[in-house]
Amino acid sequence: MTIRRNAGLYAVNRDYNDFQFALGELPRSTFLFARRVQDLITDTIDELETLAVIKEVRIDRCDRIREVEALTFDMIRQTNPDSEIEQVVQIGRDLDGKSPTAILSYLANLSVPA
Repeated sequence: MTIRRNAGLYAVNRDYNDFQFALGELPRSTFLFARRVQDLITDTIDELETLAVIKEVRIDRCDRIREVEALTFDMIRQTNPDSEIEQVVQIGRDLDGKSPTAILSYLANLSVPA
């Protein structure tokens, strides 16, 4: 999905993509707070879409809903500055574009909290 031409929003979306990518690659038993954050964002968007249908209100379920996800992520990240969120974003950046073998090697050498 794309983000409209807003540099700040574009950067937030990039960080959120890195966050999601990292969570997909990391063992499920690690970074539990970050996983709860992702679950909260997913549940929030699902609830918004459900309520929009119930209340017969149309919403953009593509780019605009992605903006809501990214901004929700950023709000949670800023509210929890001492959490593991930034570490997960950085892991996602580090893994971006790497081969599956390189990802496995990276993860094998990574010290991760439970």
